Amino acid sequence: MPGVLSPPLSSFTKLADRVSGSARTVRLAAAEPPDGSLDALYTLLDEDLTGAVLVVGGAEDIEAAVWGQILARAARRAGAVAALVGGAVRDRWELTGEGLPVWGLSERTVGAVGVARVVGVDEAVAIGDSAVEPGDTIAVDPHGVVALPAEDAGELLAAARDLAAGEETLLAELEDGTELARAYDHKRSAVDRIRDR
Repeated sequence: MPGVLSPPLSSFTKLADRVSGSARTVRLAAAEPPDGSLDALYTLLDEDLTGAVLVVGGAEDIEAAVWGQILARAARRAGAVAALVGGAVRDRWELTGEGLPVWGLSERTVGAVGVARVVGVDEAVAIGDSAVEPGDTIAVDPHGVVALPAEDAGELLAAARDLAAGEETLLAELEDGTELARAYDHKRSAVDRIRDR
């Protein structure tokens, strides 16, 4: 489904709350050693990334981890709020202490120095069936990740809040003893409002 990034991505770190930010994208490709260079990624991680979600695409066929503890620390230090990696990730245990939500396709032990190269920064990337444009809003919560086109993000987030409020009311009424069919009307009404937009 377009915009849904999990699956194929799965979480490599625990996330206690929701985060969202504007996509900063990096497109990678495989390289023959020693021709690979991630210098453009390192330069990006030295910029002010306050509120950004890093989205790394094009790495699904690189047989090495293109993200790990060092890049996560650099991203957090620069102000990023999450990293989405369309490729392999390493350092799962160490990532938990970095304070940056990281989602990836797979796990590898060996790093990508010399076997990966940056082919573009701040251009469209693909993860699975979803395209992510620079500036798209990326929403991350403990259950998954979605990319929202920048021009539609406000409306889509409002719809998501409406649906969440309907579900919270439904759950509260169930707790108070309301029959499920009647309590479910809150969620059904929210879904109808979203469809009518």
